[in-house]
Amino acid sequence: MEGFKHLFADTSFFYAVLDKRDRDHPAASQLSQFIQDRQIPLITTWEVIVETVTLLRYRYSYRGATTFIDRVLPQLNIFYLDAEVRAKAVHAFLKFSRDKEISLCDAISYIVITEYLNFIPCLTFDDDFKQLGLTVLDEGP
Repeated sequence: MEGFKHLFADTSFFYAVLDKRDRDHPAASQLSQFIQDRQIPLITTWEVIVETVTLLRYRYSYRGATTFIDRVLPQLNIFYLDAEVRAKAVHAFLKFSRDKEISLCDAISYIVITEYLNFIPCLTFDDDFKQLGLTVLDEGP
């Protein structure tokens, strides 16, 4: 993981960092510490943030959701979608979801990563990203 200028962070990464009961928590914690030590900037979308806060609130706790909002969110670089990006994401969703179970949020991430972020590696434990041919960092250093 040395030398990365930016990484894209997905909901499954954020969730696993905060929920100690999550099966991917140990790997997520190692990755998170590595990223913090090297001050690697994280990029995500507002859609991932919404999905993360919702998942934390419903599956983990209100405190987990507010911890994410208070401590993690201020450190993130957010890629905001315009109408063109949204249209491309909907097209990607319609194209890929016939054969793969991907969410619209994953389709948005795919478009952002491939068309606007030069295929930067992703922090995720979601197999959909690998199925879409993206570089995934899902193990500790």
